[in-house]
Order: sequence, then C-alpha cells, then structure tokens
Amino acid sequence: MEKFQNPALQELARVNETPCISIYLPARISGANKESDMARLKHLLREAESRTAANGTMKPGLLEPARELTENPEFWKDSRHGLALFLSPGVFRTYRVPVPLTESVKVAECFDLLPLLSLGLDDAAFFLLSLSQNRIRLYKGTHQEFEEIPLDDAIASLGGFTRYTEWEEEAQLHSGISPAHGSRSKENAVFHGTGSVDERTKDDLRKLFHAVDTALLTTYGVRNGPLVLAGVSFLQAIYRKVSKHPAIADDGVHGNPEHMRPEQLHHAAWQAVEPLAGARKRQALDQFGNLAGTGKTATTAEDIAAAAREGRVRALFIPTATGLNSTGVRENNIATDAHAAAGANGEMMRLVGLVLREGGEVFPVAASELPPDAGVAAIMRY
Repeated sequence: MEKFQNPALQELARVNETPCISIYLPARISGANKESDMARLKHLLREAESRTAANGTMKPGLLEPARELTENPEFWKDSRHGLALFLSPGVFRTYRVPVPLTESVKVAECFDLLPLLSLGLDDAAFFLLSLSQNRIRLYKGTHQEFEEIPLDDAIASLGGFTRYTEWEEEAQLHSGISPAHGSRSKENAVFHGTGSVDERTKDDLRKLFHAVDTALLTTYGVRNGPLVLAGVSFLQAIYRKVSKHPAIADDGVHGNPEHMRPEQLHHAAWQAVEPLAGARKRQALDQFGNLAGTGKTATTAEDIAAAAREGRVRALFIPTATGLNSTGVRENNIATDAHAAAGANGEMMRLVGLVLREGGEVFPVAASELPPDAGVAAIMRY
C-alpha cells in the first residue's frame, strides 16, 4: 500500500478507462477489529459490482484485487488512517490517507478525488529538530502526520552535551519558560545561579551544532521543507547562528522537548509552520483578484470546463468541505433533491479531473473566498 503523495492526483485524473471505481473507508472505529474492516470493504465491493452491472460497465476480474484484501488480515494492521481504493481496467491503487473520510463507493467515468484535494495544500511537509540534554532527534511531519526519523548514533548521541544539563534546566526554570511554551531569549542570556554561560561552552555548542547541521542537510534532506527547532531558547539561538539551512521557521518550540509528548511537539511545530503551508493558495487567490476583468479568469463551470479541455486552466478554486454538504454541493439551495445533488457532485468530479489531467492546480477554498454567486472560479494560463 502506498502513502498518498500529491503527484498521485494527476496520475489518477489521467485514467480514462471506464468504469472508474472510487472507494473510501474511514479509519477504524474505536473498539472495532480487522474483521469489521474487511466486512465493510466486502459490502462496498458488492455495491460497486451491483452498480457496474446495472450500467453495463463491469469488466471481468476488475474487482478481484480488492476482494483479495478482504481475505488478507496483514493488510488491515494499520487502522490509524482512512483507506482510499481506486479501480479501473489496468489500474488498482490503495492509499492510507490521514484525513477524515465518509464511507462511500462511486462508479463514474472518472475517479472521485474530491476528498483528497486538501492533502496537498494545508499539509506541507516540515522537519522538527529536537535539541535536548541527552539526544538530538529529528522528526518529519505534516498537519496530519508526525514521525521520528532515525538518526545515525554519531549525530543523535550528544556525548559531552550532557555536561550542559545543569544550566539547561536552570535556564528553563529562571526564564519562566514552560515545557511547551515560551519566548526566545538572546544567546548571551544570564541564568540565575550560574552567571553568563562562558565562551568556551558556547564555542563547544557552536561546533557541535555546525556538525549536526551539516549532517542533516547532506544526509537527511531536511533542506526540502521548513525546519522547526525545539529546545530551550539559548540552544535555538546558537543553532540559528551556525545553521546553513535556508528555511528555519521564525518561531520554534520552546522548552525542554524531553518534557513533551510527540503529539505536543507535533501541535506546537505545526503552529510554527502553518502560516507557510497555505502560501501557494493565498498567492493564487491574490492572482485571481489581480486578473479579474482581464479575460484570464472564469466563474462558471461551463467556461472552466471548456478551457480545461484545451489545457488553459492554471488554477481551479472549489468550495471546501465546510461549504459542502454530504453530497459535495454547496448548501445554498443550488441543489435540493438527491438527483440534482448527485449530478452537481458528478460535475464537480469531472471538472476537477479535467484540470488535474492537464497539469492545473485545484484549491479548496472557503465559500467566502469565491466571487459572489459563484460556485467555482479559475485562473487561465492564456
């Protein structure tokens, strides 16, 4: 099973063999077991078989790869995240996705990618470097996920760094920094009971952090995403001075990270990088506003679809889940019955597929960010 990556959206959007079957299964309900997951998937596969038989699009053996999963307990060990399955002639993809999902099965001429669009936008990857008295730890995270990356012992073990334990703890105590919060202090801070940290200690730390920084940039690829520092402010200040990392987050996680649980580190780190995560969407919305009235924007599904078929759509804006009801239609009486709702949802699926297929971007936005009376909006390449 693959971890969902943003390029998968375009790959799935380019599938044009019918039927395209999209199955979504939410994360396991608390107290449930693997057998219940397998039973739920069996039910959805029966529903998919019934629908494809009814519209005459069933192909021999199409559902067999998914049916095999219902007999494979090993596949269901990871129940933390929801499951997305995509089946079409010659195509079978399964992904664990860290977003809330509604149990569903769709049979259409294109895959239903709407539930996955937010993954590539507010889920920008970041790294967190934990500087504490015993070990250096590196984590990679997104808004939804957070996991430790094993480091070589030479990097992770701080050796002589443990001799700074006394002033590290005292720095935290007398600067009023709680284990999970705090404000930055200067490198030359004075700590009660110890006086100024001597220059030899600072120099040792500079050499240590320079070696760590070099190793992280060359070995672990942390250059590909913002880096958040976690540690007492004195250590963060020294690391910032010696680091060559091009994107250290302005805010860090202050306090001794050894006093924080992983979920606390995750939450605090995301607060530091969240302003960066939505930058691409904000830039696109600003561009839409600047281009309004120039002929390079559109606000009707018909115009956008026509332009998308010609590969002219650079960015598509659609209402987020907060502006959608369970069928994917905005709750403003655009659609008031089940048939109209299903049709509107199918239209949105096709529109998203057209734009992604031709290399455009799709941005879920709040309804208030769309032009008045517009259910969708787009920026044209030309």
